[in-house]
Amino acid sequence: MQAGDIVIGTLPIHIAEQVCAKKATFYFLSVNVSQEQRGQELTSEQLVQQGCSIQPYYIQKL
Repeated sequence: MQAGDIVIGTLPIHIAEQVCAKKATFYFLSVNVSQEQRGQELTSEQLVQQGCSIQPYYIQKL
């Protein structure tokens, strides 16, 4: 990973911070899932129905 790369996902905060520290762009995949859906693959239709979104974040360790 290097400056200018784009990373999209649901990463632990300390990993997302490492992405940002390397000047890569981090987009958080915000997924609203029910208890029953956890651990299952969701279709694109299910993600859209549940309001899934990709949001840019910049994370810096204090």
